[in-house]
Formats: sequence, structure tokens, C-alpha cells
Amino acid sequence: MMKKADHKKSACEETVTAMKPVRLCSASDRIEADMMIDILNQNGIQAYRQSVGAGGIMDIYAGNSTFGEDVFVDERDLDRAGELVSNMIGEP
Repeated sequence: MMKKADHKKSACEETVTAMKPVRLCSASDRIEADMMIDILNQNGIQAYRQSVGAGGIMDIYAGNSTFGEDVFVDERDLDRAGELVSNMIGEP
């Protein structure tokens, strides 16, 4: 007779939840966006940037864009991320 497998979670298994991205802010360029993302990552907040308009082409062609970059975070982290970025750029 076959024994039924025991499906207990091991210590290395964890729950994965999908990110629900929301726009946190717009940065003037890729460098500023990367600085914001670095601060957010150091505080445990996942973030990414996306070029505005034709900015992606300008990043490739010229190395930077004047169109700016939008910074996105998970909706659950929006308030904390906003506080961190406000502290970084010196806004109350």
C-alpha cells in the first residue's frame, strides 16, 4: 500500500506575491531615478524605473534623456517609499 506524501513547507519555501506597480514619482533623468531606486532598495522596497515618452530611445542613443523617468513601487510600499523619497529630495 502506498503512503500519501506529506506536503509540509520546508524552511526555505516562502510565499511569493505579485507586485502591483504604482507610480511613485517622476525623476528628471535616469541618474536621479537610479539614486531613488537605490535608497528604496536599501530600505527593503523593490522599485523600478521606466522612461517617459521617447526617453528610452534617448537613453540608448545619447546615454541619458531629457524626458525623465517614472519610478514605480508596489502599492503596499507606496506610503513608505514616498516618505523616503521626500527625505532624499528635501521636501516636507
